[in-house]
Amino acid sequence: MIPRALPLTFTLFLELTASAAASPALPSVRTSAECTNKDETALLHHRLTMPSLSVWEGPRQQWRSLLPKEGPSTNVKIRVIHLWGTWCGPCKDEFPVIKQMDLQIRRNYQGAVQFVYIADSLSTNAAMKTFIDKYHDDMPTGLLYHDDENKLAMDLLAVLPQGSAVEGRNESPNERQLNLPITLLVDADDVVRQAFVGSITARRPELVNGIAQLYQALERTPPAQKSKVAAKNGGKTL
Repeated sequence: MIPRALPLTFTLFLELTASAAASPALPSVRTSAECTNKDETALLHHRLTMPSLSVWEGPRQQWRSLLPKEGPSTNVKIRVIHLWGTWCGPCKDEFPVIKQMDLQIRRNYQGAVQFVYIADSLSTNAAMKTFIDKYHDDMPTGLLYHDDENKLAMDLLAVLPQGSAVEGRNESPNERQLNLPITLLVDADDVVRQAFVGSITARRPELVNGIAQLYQALERTPPAQKSKVAAKNGGKTL
């Protein structure tokens, strides 16, 4: 059974987001909530450039290249892309919650919604082995992916105001890292339709409702119009 959406429609949500994007720039000193809101607004409507990923192989305890049909599904209406890292404290703490959500969403949407877990480039073989050994029971079932070359992170950093460098690393684009976790609701065209920057533990109802609203909006969209969804790519609207 598909969960009912809250009264706030997806159209109204987009209108509010557009209004926020048009507001004056925030001051240089911002609260965590303001940083999060600005980051989430920046990500909205961005079309992701999905990189080549590797997958975690449990028996050999290492990242390896994908085999045929091991990549994220292309036959779903919504992908929930969860970006995380083995070094990220909030990522570790929220995985039990995400595990429960993943199982419930699979039942509710019967394969139409897929969670995709992508670890950042700092999550090396050694770091991942240590993480899995300690937190295996809290991790969601299914495949775990790795952004080997930091390409997805660089794609998001190109539009994010948060783009800070990890302490001790330089400012070149391939060295910068995202402030994790980040969770993105993405449609079949790889367009971000809703973004959550930071832990979703306290925002679980908002994420579940966001999935419901997006699912209903996509169900109402005529097939001929689905390819015309607005998206940002390189600062331009397609």
